[in-house]
Amino acid sequence: MNLLYRSLCLTFLSAISLVAQDAPSEGDIALQQKDWAKAEQFFHEAITKNSRDGRSWFQLGIAFEGEQKYHDASAAFDHAIQENEQTARALFHKAIAQVQLRDVDSAFATLNELNKQGFMNLNALKSDPRLEPLRSDSRWQRVVEITYANANPCEHTPENRQFDFWIGEWDVQTTTGQPAGTSKIERIVNGCALLENWSGGGPGKSLNSYNTVRKQWQQFWVDSGGEVHEYAGNLVDGEMQFEGPAADHQGNKTLRRMVFHRLDGGRVKQTGFTSPDGKEWTVEYELIYIPKSL
Repeated sequence: MNLLYRSLCLTFLSAISLVAQDAPSEGDIALQQKDWAKAEQFFHEAITKNSRDGRSWFQLGIAFEGEQKYHDASAAFDHAIQENEQTARALFHKAIAQVQLRDVDSAFATLNELNKQGFMNLNALKSDPRLEPLRSDSRWQRVVEITYANANPCEHTPENRQFDFWIGEWDVQTTTGQPAGTSKIERIVNGCALLENWSGGGPGKSLNSYNTVRKQWQQFWVDSGGEVHEYAGNLVDGEMQFEGPAADHQGNKTLRRMVFHRLDGGRVKQTGFTSPDGKEWTVEYELIYIPKSL
């Protein structure tokens, strides 16, 4: 057998093996068909052969749940959790089993542990009818609040809220009161970014977000002429300061700096600077954002 032929055979056999692994087992099919007893038998035999088979423990828990054997289901989900198998789903189903056993305190303890794991499925938490007995309990609202915070981390992170003073719909003027344009700044992607929609001398947009890895704010700007600027910066003494390299369509490069800070009456001032070398800066423009409601 030559080397190429052998390699092709091994590749083919590996592909067959992967397909076999991905194919649903008899137990999986039984669960899909809600044949709980057959699924229980299949997965019970699987864990008898391998007690560390976390997936079979989890599937066995689902079968027990379908049979309303909630003590057994809770124990099976515990084994799945010990084997790090679908931990969040196992905790969620364990809480359901505990509710059916009327062990409300344990159910809340399990949901609290689930939230510590970063559980984010607020819809499942609020809509699953099997959790209904918990919803009149004073502890329920706290569980919901933590799950919401997990699903929307940027809503509750102070750094992500630093630039909120720029949010709004604005008429934009120069410092001498001349119209410069309009802008709408809105929160998007669950509060993890601000989208700037600029109109004035041609439309433009920017995406602004706090980068938790770099520990700084970033802005990516593009206008209708295809000019692109990238900035990075931070909130310093109440001012949002951005800086970055830029170039026009002729390839002329420069450094740019933008500073945003609050003014009285809910207004915001944006000052733009340019520098050829980052040593000396020249004011390029000054804009005043006036809330449209005023």
